[in-house]
Amino acid sequence: MERYDDALLSYDRSLALDPNWVDAWIGRGVVKDVQERLPEAVKDLETAIRIAPENPDAWYYYANSLGRIERYDDALAAFERVNKLESQSLEGWMDHADLLMNVKGVDAALKKFREGEMVHKLNAKFKYRMVSYLLRAGREQQALLELEEALMADHASHTELLEHYPKRPTSRKCSICWSFTADELQAPNIPTRPAKPREDGLTMVMDKGMSLRQAEDLVDASGHLVDIVKIGFGTSYVMPRLKEKIKLFHKASMRVYLGGTLFEAFIARGMFKDYQKLLDDLELDTAEVSDGSINLPHAEKCKYISTLAKDRTVLSEGGSKESGILISPPSGCA
Repeated sequence: MERYDDALLSYDRSLALDPNWVDAWIGRGVVKDVQERLPEAVKDLETAIRIAPENPDAWYYYANSLGRIERYDDALAAFERVNKLESQSLEGWMDHADLLMNVKGVDAALKKFREGEMVHKLNAKFKYRMVSYLLRAGREQQALLELEEALMADHASHTELLEHYPKRPTSRKCSICWSFTADELQAPNIPTRPAKPREDGLTMVMDKGMSLRQAEDLVDASGHLVDIVKIGFGTSYVMPRLKEKIKLFHKASMRVYLGGTLFEAFIARGMFKDYQKLLDDLELDTAEVSDGSINLPHAEKCKYISTLAKDRTVLSEGGSKESGILISPPSGCA
């Protein structure tokens, strides 16, 4: 649930009290970036940099905003500043390399990754991204060597890398590099999983506040495995770019619903119709009805379920978030 105007008002008031509050300038710039008010965002972030020229967050968001208005040279220079000010920032190096990939090609991106490798040599996520670039450049042998290092650093997460492999080429130069692609990696005695959309064997994951970029990574790495995404608790109320994230999940054939705690917040305020309007506005065909943090009579809970079930799939859970409360076996809803 976006409340960008309220956020901007809050930042305006903060800056009226303290015009040199760097975090407020950065926050206001980020909100304007999300609202596509990019020239204004750049101006606010430039102000933050003038006040605190050594602030890596200001430079990071400044670089991203510059890239979005296609001021690529300035954006790349800003990312260079980020890398120097906060060399431990994994996102700073990877976003820098991604921009280089889009603007100057894979060789430039790989060169930047080599620089970042001095800091993030044992970071598997960093390695996986580098391997994906090497594969795009057709350097299979080099990619295999990097993959081996990545697996040594983080063997349990090796499947993340496999999702970055392109489809098998019709003519391959390196047979060993393609000896265990995602399509060929099969474990014995494991039933074949049906393709999406599935009716059984569903996998649900909880989003507890992922950024849009992290959501994109989830879709890229595990989109074929995930069927349902729950925007956990009441995080959707303060989550920026919520509609963009929901559209991203829907495009990947993932059903999305809001955490039951948000439903309870609406019910506690007598705002059930407003909750229905929110679901319509977000174009959600799935909803959760719960009573984990409020006292909700069973008959009333069933009424909410029946109403929502007229045009949505409704999920419900039993139990309380408060210890010591005993829950009787449910009798079900008619």
